[in-house]
Amino acid sequence: MGLDNEIDSAEDRELVMNLTTAYIEWEKETELRGMERGMATGMERGMERGVEIGKETERRSIIEHLFLVRFGEIDSELTTIIQPILNLSAPEYAALLLQLSNLSREDLFARFRN
Repeated sequence: MGLDNEIDSAEDRELVMNLTTAYIEWEKETELRGMERGMATGMERGMERGVEIGKETERRSIIEHLFLVRFGEIDSELTTIIQPILNLSAPEYAALLLQLSNLSREDLFARFRN
């Protein structure tokens, strides 16, 4: 027995049609809101990741320039300690920058090879 057999009057059929249309519209709006929220969350995460990449790029640039000024070049040996320096916390990174002009290559390597 189908829905059409249970709906006797034209008024009842119209009510069912209106409710069905309202439900379909609600469902589409709900889906759209969900998609918008998902996109906003994804964009927020993307922006956070972009900021992280920007900070790391800036830190790398600073270290490379300081190495060039301090040691005259960035050889393969110096390149190996750049990433460990980038992994330092902000206070440790700042302290290293302040100490860099007083550290020899050997001191620097000893600190980051452990």
